[in-house]
Amino acid sequence: MSLRTNEGPAIPRGPITVIGAAYGAVSTVDPTAGARDVTATVQSLLDTNPEKQVTFTPSNALFGDPFPGPRKNFGITYVTTDGLDQRTSIASDENQKVTLTVT
Repeated sequence: MSLRTNEGPAIPRGPITVIGAAYGAVSTVDPTAGARDVTATVQSLLDTNPEKQVTFTPSNALFGDPFPGPRKNFGITYVTTDGLDQRTSIASDENQKVTLTVT
């Protein structure tokens, strides 16, 4: 599978395709302000490391700090690029290692 951009040729996709990923905390003042969509960041991380197993640690250093103060959470839903019919979802706390595996 490839991702086509408006600027040029198709970019080869790694073995994992991210459906969606978010990092942050719930803001009681503004529920839309506490988290950020990090789908593109995670997909880029996976595409530059096309192994069958990728481990990373969701943190402010990796994603920026969308809501200063409280502890953050990370969530992702992904599929293997060659098996787009089976979704896998993972949730973790900030600074807890996440491992995505292609089986």
